[in-house]
Amino acid sequence: MVHIVLAFFFYLIIYAHVQNVRSKKIVLDSDDKERIQAFHLLVCYLYSTITIKLLGVDKGLYSLIYASIFNIIALEYYWSKYNHLVDELKKSLTYSSVKYFFPLLVIAFCAYSSSMILEEITKVPASTMANHVSLYSFGLFLLISLIAILFIVEIAIPIIMLKDVTMNRGKKYMTESIMIVLVMAMAPTIIIIKIIQGNLFNSNFVSSMLYDSYHSNEDLTCPKVPVDSRFHWISTDEVSTVIYDKKTDRYTFSKDEC
Repeated sequence: MVHIVLAFFFYLIIYAHVQNVRSKKIVLDSDDKERIQAFHLLVCYLYSTITIKLLGVDKGLYSLIYASIFNIIALEYYWSKYNHLVDELKKSLTYSSVKYFFPLLVIAFCAYSSSMILEEITKVPASTMANHVSLYSFGLFLLISLIAILFIVEIAIPIIMLKDVTMNRGKKYMTESIMIVLVMAMAPTIIIIKIIQGNLFNSNFVSSMLYDSYHSNEDLTCPKVPVDSRFHWISTDEVSTVIYDKKTDRYTFSKDEC
């Protein structure tokens, strides 16, 4: 309820400002509208940060999602506005090479790394856990892609701005508003990267996910496996098993006969 009340007064202030400008018979140009958009985005992220700091992630998550949605809308706007510059960048040899080879290299790296990590944890061949490897590979691919986006933005934006200045003979064309939008876009990206990285490379978290995905042995599907163990079929008579120790909060994996 507090979020709604604060949002109401915030938009009321923006509306009052716009009406005040119009009452003075001043026409709002595109730069003015972009500044209002950037200010709106900045306040949304600032409010999200304060809420998360004071009340926790659960309370501030909704406002962060709200701000991120408007961030995406703003990025779409600038992508469309500077489409001519984006098209020029797409024609470059570097972009063409990265476009085709980067995904292939990342996919190969993710598949190999996922196999090695899961084999180390479960003590069984990765080929017997294709579904788990695929899911873990997707997580790694998402992480690397987000990190790549950060680097691309850091490299591409200065190039685009320099090209824009050159094409317009030194005339200022790209406003400071787009830089605010781009910087703000990095906030949710960095948060997502931090969350994914913290979980993917946390062996206890990965073990807990594997534990939940394994089959329960309460009905003694595998008589040779302890009833408190969980198992995953790796062949017709062999299973990968895991036991959870609540006292130490550790997962122990092994290979047994069913």
